[in-house]
Amino acid sequence: MKIRKVKKDDFEAILDLQLQLEDAEAVFDDNLKKHCYATEEGIKRLKKRISKRKNIFYVAVEDNKVVGFIDGYIPEDEWWYVEKGAYIDHLCVDKDYRQRGIATCLMEKFEETAKSKDAKFIRLLAFPENVPAITLYSKNEYRCYSSFYYKKLR
Repeated sequence: MKIRKVKKDDFEAILDLQLQLEDAEAVFDDNLKKHCYATEEGIKRLKKRISKRKNIFYVAVEDNKVVGFIDGYIPEDEWWYVEKGAYIDHLCVDKDYRQRGIATCLMEKFEETAKSKDAKFIRLLAFPENVPAITLYSKNEYRCYSSFYYKKLR
């Protein structure tokens, strides 16, 4: 397995993975649109994410197939923090390739890049019910430090 920077040619594989990620997250949030990245707007936004120079975006490749990806960024306008941070927006490994350490390798590459750009911490969001994701993050020394609260307005 190889970790490399994303290329425009990776779009279809990343779209397939993004749709898997949507399906997985929809279990935890009934407000998420089903397959919104398969729409014209979603495709446009995904292409923009892939091509945005400031994003940190890597793919995992095995047997010449993109089997996972991670993307995020380091904001330049967070003046209220003492130290610079990075954010992981999306992390997904193909369901047929999980439990092989691919997600950990993607996270390590993201961390290495963030560190090289002077980030001192990384943040990400996870649904509290997403036990596999939380287990992965805990195994990689990520700690819960805050909680989002949600109220459905009627």
